[in-house]
Amino acid sequence: TGYIWNSIIYTGKGTKFNPRYSDYGMATSSVLTLLEPLLNQGYCVTTDNFYTSPELYEVLIKNKTDAYGTVKPNRRGMPSTFAKKQLETREMVAWQKGKMMAMRWRDKKDVCLMSTVHNTSTAMVHTKGGKDVLKPQVVIDYNSSMGGVDRADQAMTYYPAMRKQQKKYYKKIFRHLLEQCLWNAYIL
Repeated sequence: TGYIWNSIIYTGKGTKFNPRYSDYGMATSSVLTLLEPLLNQGYCVTTDNFYTSPELYEVLIKNKTDAYGTVKPNRRGMPSTFAKKQLETREMVAWQKGKMMAMRWRDKKDVCLMSTVHNTSTAMVHTKGGKDVLKPQVVIDYNSSMGGVDRADQAMTYYPAMRKQQKKYYKKIFRHLLEQCLWNAYIL
């Protein structure tokens, strides 16, 4: 639906995350702070490559929360050989560590994904060009579930409460939070 469940205003190094997660990097701390009330309840989270890392997924596994999403192949904790091998079209390279799986697959370009709920299984997908193509199941699921934030951002641009030339930062923040509330009210 694109419902905005939680958000944190990023203020650079001064951003306050839950002190419990201070040992982790900024991306991991922000995800864990946002998800804290949902941990240990069996949810599945979809992340993009800025937030996805082996560090985050290990913590989520310990907290009985599954996740999948795109990942940067040179992210800390990924195997060094994972990003180096050149792939042919429809070729796949995978890496497994316990419940966590990382995969690099080439369609038109390389796509790197990480998951705690998928394996390297593939499924037949009908493309716009009329062809049937084998795609990894994690790619299919990611494409169908990712985009809630994008959907909300797109919808909020149609009737903006924020002004382009707003000089005072606190007014800009207020108007953005107002837009989020209006969007959530519309969804509900």
